[in-house]
Amino acid sequence: MQRPFVAAGFGWGSGIVLAFWMDSAPAFYLGLAICIVVVGGLYEYLFREGRAILVFTAALFLAAAHFSWVDQKNVSRISLALAGKELTALGKIKSSPRVDGDALSFAMKLDSLCHGRTDLYPKGEKIQVFIRLGTKEELKAAKQLRSQSVIRLSLRLEKPAKPRNPGGMDYQAYLFRHQIHWIGKGRFENVTAVTETRMHPLVWIEKWRMRLSGKLDALYDESVAGFLKGLLLGERTEVEPAWERQFSTLGIVHLLSISGLHVTVLAGAVYFIFKLIGLTREKAALFVLLFLPVYAVLAGLDAPVVRATIMAGLAMISLFFQKPKDSFSFLGVAFLLQSAWNPYQIFEAGFQLSFMLTAGLITLTEPIARRLPVSRPTFCYLAASNFIAQWLSFPVVIYHFHEYSVLSWLVNFLLVPLFSFVILPSAFVSLVWGLVFEAGAQLLAGLLQGMILSVQILAEWMTRWQGFHLAWRSPPGWWIILYYVTTALGLWGWLQPHGRKTVRAGSVLLLSILIAVLITGKDPYTVRLAFLDVGQGDATVIETENGFTALIDGGGNAVFARESWRKRKDPFEAGADIIVPYLKSRGIRQIDLLIMTHGDTDHINGLLDVIERFPVRSVVCNFHLPRNEIEHKIMMELGKREIPVNVPRTGKTWQIDKGVLLTFMHPEPDVGAKDRKETNDDSVVILLSVHGFQVLLPGDIGVETEKRLLRRWNWPKIDLLKVAHHGSETSTHEQWLSELGPRYAVISAGKNNMYGHPAPEIISRLKKRGISIWRTDVHGAVIFEVGKRSVKISSHN
Repeated sequence: MQRPFVAAGFGWGSGIVLAFWMDSAPAFYLGLAICIVVVGGLYEYLFREGRAILVFTAALFLAAAHFSWVDQKNVSRISLALAGKELTALGKIKSSPRVDGDALSFAMKLDSLCHGRTDLYPKGEKIQVFIRLGTKEELKAAKQLRSQSVIRLSLRLEKPAKPRNPGGMDYQAYLFRHQIHWIGKGRFENVTAVTETRMHPLVWIEKWRMRLSGKLDALYDESVAGFLKGLLLGERTEVEPAWERQFSTLGIVHLLSISGLHVTVLAGAVYFIFKLIGLTREKAALFVLLFLPVYAVLAGLDAPVVRATIMAGLAMISLFFQKPKDSFSFLGVAFLLQSAWNPYQIFEAGFQLSFMLTAGLITLTEPIARRLPVSRPTFCYLAASNFIAQWLSFPVVIYHFHEYSVLSWLVNFLLVPLFSFVILPSAFVSLVWGLVFEAGAQLLAGLLQGMILSVQILAEWMTRWQGFHLAWRSPPGWWIILYYVTTALGLWGWLQPHGRKTVRAGSVLLLSILIAVLITGKDPYTVRLAFLDVGQGDATVIETENGFTALIDGGGNAVFARESWRKRKDPFEAGADIIVPYLKSRGIRQIDLLIMTHGDTDHINGLLDVIERFPVRSVVCNFHLPRNEIEHKIMMELGKREIPVNVPRTGKTWQIDKGVLLTFMHPEPDVGAKDRKETNDDSVVILLSVHGFQVLLPGDIGVETEKRLLRRWNWPKIDLLKVAHHGSETSTHEQWLSELGPRYAVISAGKNNMYGHPAPEIISRLKKRGISIWRTDVHGAVIFEVGKRSVKISSHN
């Protein structure tokens, strides 16, 4: 049998998926595996056939048994009753401590956990720790903490939260896949270092990482140094957030961190250098074999890095023993080892892309390159590898990240060779040279920095071509399977000398996929209103059945002035972290109408990210001129993009879709209004009518404005009321509720916010009238799906 590791790898992956979807006992799967090995082994012995099927099925059920066993063990031994209580923990730091502004975070393996004098004995369980730093002195001390150090600290435990908005990162699932079930929060003043393990290999490697990181800081400017720390050392968190967003939008985010290709290039370069200085092939392979695991740990042991390290290591072993290399078998071995170590990895995008693309490149690059009608082999191989990467990655990328740029193929074609064969080797040489002779490395570093900054400027420029960067909803599993089957069929037909009929059949099936997506992608409601949980702020998304999208406000928690050392490199932002991911997850590709009810930061401080990511056709705001820095930045960006900004005419009705009307009810400029310091009472007030279902969105208006509006208009009965000003006691008075008579009320407020919103009096007032109350601080994002005759309400918590 050829390539048993490949067959076993396919079976092992299938077994993990089987056990994930079918919750059966490990003993059941293990029994099946034993039966198959015995019966299948006997059959293969007698008839000398069926070995591939035997290996596949045996691996399948062994993997299912292994995954079920791991999944059953992946539970916490810490009682839920301890959540929120003050505890004392003793344990070992298991990850490189990360300091970002006034926050310190690391994973910790517990040796003991005490409540008072009672030891709870959760020995060996890991928790994720977040520590608040109070002073600069604590910041300096935090930077001295190392992996493998034993510390004692006081903390409060809490369960990781599920995502509170559609499209948001599922941090709970991420921690679960790393067998972490609790988050511990505390202050640095309660942290005590017990012992520091100086001789541990991981400590030695971490010290070298810090030394190399410091050398990059000395050779390059801050932004370029951060970029190279991601590229060479796997320190992705050091990359500028703006760079990461730009590269992610263009589909080249893999260039910001160490990938399998980078490890392969570096291993090849090291091997070539050893050969150049006179070592034999066997000795050079041995030195590379010793170098690879050290570099893998130095680079952070991400799945692509480990995969490439295993494959390169096996290649070096083959060279050492002068055996033929079989890259596809090496890939199978890497898959088996990595998925056995942590079977949850196969559900992560990085793991999926690394193995899928590597398999495709190994098997298809040569055949596709030979079929291209170009005489230059280098161009053919680059084009073939780029095509394979784009073809295979497309469903995975849109499933996990909800976006795909049609420019991705071009950008990857231009930049992947540049990064792999120019920037990466040059950066590595400059770093090594800098360790020996820093002044001599400055010239190379200067040239390289200019090249990297030029690439970043190009990426920033291309990111502004918003129409090319498309958002996609996550496709269903059947669509992904059909995509690969039909496109593979078409590719196979093209590669065959007489495969035209197959190509046509594949094209017809692919067209069927696209038609099916168009049909099934239409939602069964007229309007979808999403009140997003952006903390203490407001953001409402309106989608109609024919694709019209309106965004009303886009703010989160107010930003306060902080000491420079406290500022985070990548702080939470309502726009980048909540609104943009939600819009992408919905497959929204442009904002038809952006309404800024007023200029308070908790209503607009996330809009700049939205405007930079999505085309915006029109903007509506009140009559006040910009009053704060965020407003000025937004207006400048709108001006640069030539997006029209209008002040609505009171009483104007706009039909945004069939049976869907949007009417502006307020504000009406009066004498002195533009000079008022507070703009809450001049919020844009919107009445939305969906086939008779009335929705009132009043911004942050207060009681006096509510009274004025009751006198000004003849109001219909309101079905859904967005409670003004986050449920503040300065709004939503008795007469307002009596006249409007809402059935549902939505309150947008931050969980445990400092203002005490919503006010108890408002909640009591709503309950007294039997109004169904939905709160973002309690329910997460609240979704109303309004049809012609029905309303469906859901929440995301």
